Amino acid sequence: MHALHRHPFPALPRGFQRGHVQELIVEIAPYIGMSANLAMTLVCIITHTRPRDWTEGEVEPICYAKQTTLAAKLGRTPRAVRAADTKLAHVLALIHTRVACRTR
Repeated sequence: MHALHRHPFPALPRGFQRGHVQELIVEIAPYIGMSANLAMTLVCIITHTRPRDWTEGEVEPICYAKQTTLAAKLGRTPRAVRAADTKLAHVLALIHTRVACRTR
């Protein structure tokens, strides 16, 4: 079986963990138009995913935490978390579009 079709979802390369993704987000946030608060929100969301979902590729990493839980951890209101989630979707969609355009 071809290596790309082994798992239904992308997984991190061997030796990398969820924490590496979180560290990378904090490091590159200013360069991709992401504020420090937005980066911390994304890091918090990632913290509430299962670590193995980043390495096994069997399921997509999903945050099941309630917005109230995220808000409490971040010291924000649930409304602020919802707004950040909307912004994250926009920023990450732009990154995905840029990467897709460069690979064509």
